[in-house]
Amino acid sequence: MPRDLIAALAAFGCIVAPFPDTWKGLKNGDLLARLEVETISVLITCDRNMRFQHTIGTRPFALVVLPDQRLARLLPICRQISEAVRIAAPGRVIILDRTGQFDVLEP
Repeated sequence: MPRDLIAALAAFGCIVAPFPDTWKGLKNGDLLARLEVETISVLITCDRNMRFQHTIGTRPFALVVLPDQRLARLLPICRQISEAVRIAAPGRVIILDRTGQFDVLEP
């Protein structure tokens, strides 16, 4: 997720922390384990395959999947991203498309 998106989401009332530099390079399985230890409630990612490679439904956090990494494409759907974060619940996967529409996959 682009760091500049954090400020844009904050304008919609989302509390979003930047991805720690020490987590960069972690394999997805290690990253998901770290999220559980750190009690993170939502992971916002562009990795559309993560939900197929790892079981998210039993995890204590939600996964919000963005349609793109480019800030210019994400800013127009910032309101919808913030709504996805608001409705996130443990084990839930929320997948946004480029128009801001999203699908909610329950555990």
